[in-house]
Amino acid sequence: MGNSELSPAMKNVAKWCAVLSIIAVIYPLIFLVPDAGYPFKAISDAAQLTTHTHLVGNTLLFFMVGFLFSFTSFSRAKKIWPTLGAITLLIALLGLFFGLLPLIIVGYSIYAISMLVMGVGILART
Repeated sequence: MGNSELSPAMKNVAKWCAVLSIIAVIYPLIFLVPDAGYPFKAISDAAQLTTHTHLVGNTLLFFMVGFLFSFTSFSRAKKIWPTLGAITLLIALLGLFFGLLPLIIVGYSIYAISMLVMGVGILART
């Protein structure tokens, strides 16, 4: 599948999804970390609620960005980055479900890198 198979409207959607994915990755660093409630609580209720809603929206956005990234002209990268993002998203969600902070940190960090790579890749190639 080449880049020429996307219609102009889908190229526009791909660019907006790429911009939203970059914002979704940067969002927790700006809003969730200051709201976490350290050092008095492990994590505040507001930050916990925002984290869960953020992960739901981020998961949907990941599948859209991963699909649209597969239409770029990158050869093996268009298979590697969505797969890596999906695996690390599952690791982060399991860490969140079981309350294991190291899994959340490692999983979400690698997931964020894959989202940024795909978002920048879409912006560069569409």
